[in-house]
Amino acid sequence: MITADMKRLCLILCLLSLSLTSWGGPVIRWLSEVHDFGLIREDDGKVSCTFRLVNVGDTALIITSVRTSCGCTASEFDRAPIAVGDTSSVTVTYNPARRPGSFSKEIFVFTNAKPNRSMLKICGNVLAGEETLTNRYPVAIGELRLESASMPMGEVKRGKSRNAYINALNNSADTLIVRFDDAPEHLRPRAIPDTIAPGMSPVLSVHFLSDLAPQWGLNIDTLRLSVAPIGGPAVTGEVFTMAQVVDDFQKLTDEQRASAPHIGVSTELLNDFTRQRDGTLKATLTVTNTGRNELEIRRLWCPEAGVSATAERQSLKRGKKTVVTVTVDPARVETDLLNTQLTIITNDPDNSDKTIRLATKVQP
Repeated sequence: MITADMKRLCLILCLLSLSLTSWGGPVIRWLSEVHDFGLIREDDGKVSCTFRLVNVGDTALIITSVRTSCGCTASEFDRAPIAVGDTSSVTVTYNPARRPGSFSKEIFVFTNAKPNRSMLKICGNVLAGEETLTNRYPVAIGELRLESASMPMGEVKRGKSRNAYINALNNSADTLIVRFDDAPEHLRPRAIPDTIAPGMSPVLSVHFLSDLAPQWGLNIDTLRLSVAPIGGPAVTGEVFTMAQVVDDFQKLTDEQRASAPHIGVSTELLNDFTRQRDGTLKATLTVTNTGRNELEIRRLWCPEAGVSATAERQSLKRGKKTVVTVTVDPARVETDLLNTQLTIITNDPDNSDKTIRLATKVQP
């Protein structure tokens, strides 16, 4: 007599038998799934590695295709069926040409096993060749190579901040320690990371705080960068930041704009310079506030190192004037003829950067 317990036992055995049958088929086992090439040189050309596998299932295993995540990576494999207990392999080749720095690539192997996809991985660090260094990282500070020594940030409205970056490369066999020394208070520089393994590509980052910037208009700052191998002497170099600090006049209401100050100048071409006893050249122009509210002369700036300018008064009430004196030092001007411009930065929302052309013969 078959009892209820015996029926349940038979049902369990049947289900177990079906389950075991469904588990059959090819089973892939990789001896390793990750290969680290370590430090390789771009000029040495392509590098290859072999991933080995075993069919630990109960029917033949077939590799149907292999796909890579990048055109820099190629693969080779045997399409013949792999018998139970046999081994096979997939060979992966990486081309480091024009790819300095660290890399990590995935390789997907498709088979008739379940699951039908395996993922392999290669990684490493590439030391750049001379051609790549010249074209992509032309600036050298010790063993650290930079794509540029300048960080232009464009216009930054007063009260806002801006980030800028430079990509770098440790193209040496040493681990480097990178730091910025004595940065001004309106700049927050850092290297990410600051400890750089051979072949790694760090980023030099600078956060610019316009509220703390020393002047309106163009701010050009020099940052000192220190690069040292662990336990070795440091080499220092310079990185430059450039940001144009401007006022945010878009916040003005129509009423505020109607009563805003406005700059008027006596001339837009200053060329009547006279030579002084000390050899310098001087000329003057007049600035007038033609608006309603007080006009602030925030900065007088000229890109020519031998030119300076001063105003008798920095703030002008409605209708008031001041004299701006422009001085040229011939010893600091490289050309015989001066042809440059003076920028008068004010709080005039319609003309905050008033330019005056300066032209004169420098040498007597």
